[in-house]
Amino acid sequence: MPKPIQITEASTEDDRPLPMFRRDLSVYRGPDEDDGSPTFNIYDPVRAQYFKVNWAESLIVRLLRPGMTINTLKEAISKHSTLKLTSQEIKEFFAQAQQTGLLATRHTSEFLAEQVEKAKLNPLLWVLYNYLFIKIPLINPDDFLDKTISWVRYLFSKPALMIYCFFSLIGMMQLILRFDEFIHTFSYFFNYRGFAIYALMIIAIKMMHELAHAYVAKSYGVRIPSMGILFMVLWPVLFTDVTDAWKLSSRKHRLAISAAGVFSELILAGLCTLGWALSEPGIVQSMFFVVSSATWISTIIVNINPALRFDGYYLLSDILGVDNLQARSFAMTRWQFRKWFLGVNVPPPETELSVRKRAGMMFYSIYTWMYRIFLYTAIAVLVYYRFTKVLGIVLFASEIVLFLGWPIYSELQQLKFLRPVMSFNKRSVTTLVIISIVLVWFCFPLPRTERFNAITVPGNNQVVYVPHKARIEALYVTRGDVVSQGQPLVLLSSIDLEGEIALTHLEIEEVKREMDVLRQKILDRALLPEKQGLVSALEEKLKGLNEIQKMLTVKAEVSGEVYQWDERLAVNQSVRKDQVLGQIAASSNVEIMCFVPEEYLDSVRVGQEVEFRSHDTLQFFKGKVDTISPSRARYLRYPQLASIYAGELPVIRSDGQSLLMIESYYPVKIVRVDSETGLRFGQTGEVFVRRHWRSRLMSVIRYVTSVIWRESGF
Repeated sequence: MPKPIQITEASTEDDRPLPMFRRDLSVYRGPDEDDGSPTFNIYDPVRAQYFKVNWAESLIVRLLRPGMTINTLKEAISKHSTLKLTSQEIKEFFAQAQQTGLLATRHTSEFLAEQVEKAKLNPLLWVLYNYLFIKIPLINPDDFLDKTISWVRYLFSKPALMIYCFFSLIGMMQLILRFDEFIHTFSYFFNYRGFAIYALMIIAIKMMHELAHAYVAKSYGVRIPSMGILFMVLWPVLFTDVTDAWKLSSRKHRLAISAAGVFSELILAGLCTLGWALSEPGIVQSMFFVVSSATWISTIIVNINPALRFDGYYLLSDILGVDNLQARSFAMTRWQFRKWFLGVNVPPPETELSVRKRAGMMFYSIYTWMYRIFLYTAIAVLVYYRFTKVLGIVLFASEIVLFLGWPIYSELQQLKFLRPVMSFNKRSVTTLVIISIVLVWFCFPLPRTERFNAITVPGNNQVVYVPHKARIEALYVTRGDVVSQGQPLVLLSSIDLEGEIALTHLEIEEVKREMDVLRQKILDRALLPEKQGLVSALEEKLKGLNEIQKMLTVKAEVSGEVYQWDERLAVNQSVRKDQVLGQIAASSNVEIMCFVPEEYLDSVRVGQEVEFRSHDTLQFFKGKVDTISPSRARYLRYPQLASIYAGELPVIRSDGQSLLMIESYYPVKIVRVDSETGLRFGQTGEVFVRRHWRSRLMSVIRYVTSVIWRESGF
């Protein structure tokens, strides 16, 4: 059996017979280019793929006969057209056709086995690629569409579309006028029932969306081989296979097929928005709201977005007149980046494009790349915080491989072929220097300074609280006053306490009288020890009540400033037990409490010198680490540092009031070693800690390892 034909200048002469194209291929007229030149599409039924060719290449496929050579083929093309092809152009087209499997060449079993091995994909790579994009065909709807298209054709008539647009525009105007009310309605559906309703509505809307694609395509004679489910990052969406739309020669018809789904959703959204605006509050209005909001969200976020291979992508491709937009845009961007950053001066992938279209394709490719990184990173972060941290890290690592590692590896492979045209120049040297600096900064151990969120707290303070339910008789201080130890702060009185003291006195006197009576009779004297014990218990109780009564005159236990005080307090006001009235501390004894993430805990040690910078004054203060908490902080006591109050420590509300920390932070107390003034309680800032030499790469590895170890449960 002959080996595959290799068509090169060294092995192929102009008088050698050319290989034939496969007999099962079909050629269809495509839309004209911007300059008016015709295009054609070669359909491969085995792979269900289309290959776009120009006029000259289509003539080669149609005019080629068995036994023809390059010279006879050139004569046939010149006879049937005005084109004058060169031998090199014909050779290049046949070489490309052989690479894409369009030639009817026979292959040895060894060659076929080699191709099968090359097509195999490593299981790990298969998972990495396919967890992002899994396509499952379910049904062949072509016969059903043929039988039912006559029933729905009137829905796509021009009068019907005009009516749709008219009422939809009114609905959109109502949405603009009542936008705040529309947005606030979402809060009523932020629950499990609301999410379930939205899921069912989105499924129904997407079924209508896909049927719109299918019926419009069928109206132009396009075959619909399959419909099914596509999993995009494990999220299911419906799809309709309209690949045969490539057979259409009219770009307007292809544009109509691509726009059918989005247009049907926009019409539905506009009509339901109008229904929401005109209906009264109730079930009907809620149904209109759910359908309209779900449609707006799914259309704007998913369908119109050209970064995803959905309707928006094909619409943009047809509007720009650029088939296979994504691959061509990426190729153009890679060529331009090679020229900018490496100074590689080679012809662009496509020379016929205008400067404006080339810039648009580059902008599209960069936008698509950035959007994918943002989308998949957001999904990984969501999984990390809401589900399991290990899975989130695995997803994040896989995205680094797919969107960073694999493109770099692929580009290095391509640069091997460009080595003859590459040289050291200003651009390549500059790029090499920048990459080297980044690698050194990331991989090599360098001295580093880390910053941690911190707040100033009193070193020795007194919490002024109410010892017993009471009433305020007098207030002696207010916020900002300086007090000395033992100075009265508040005078309280408690009628309940006074009554309990008087009652205890009476009980003691009553028991003592009973003891006097018992002493008169010899037989009753045996009960005296029990009564004596009761008297002792009552006297101890009275002693405790008297101590509490003394505490009703609340005094300062430390000398300092009243830096917190409840300004709502007033004379004759009732206060509850343990109610906090204020706090006292010496302004000269200010300490700093900072919170260190778990991955940086080994960089902090007791006695280490640090610096604190206040956010208010931007002044630096020296200090040293006094104590390091052995356990992480579960709740945050300082709202100034909380993320929900514009701080940087991530927290969520727990039990209504408490601030629950959602990451591992360890409290570290720092005492000042300088005598400078200027700090007051409650100031937020940053603590700067000089770390021992360690690379950022090693820090990332340690952090990932610690999270996996902690979350795995070992």
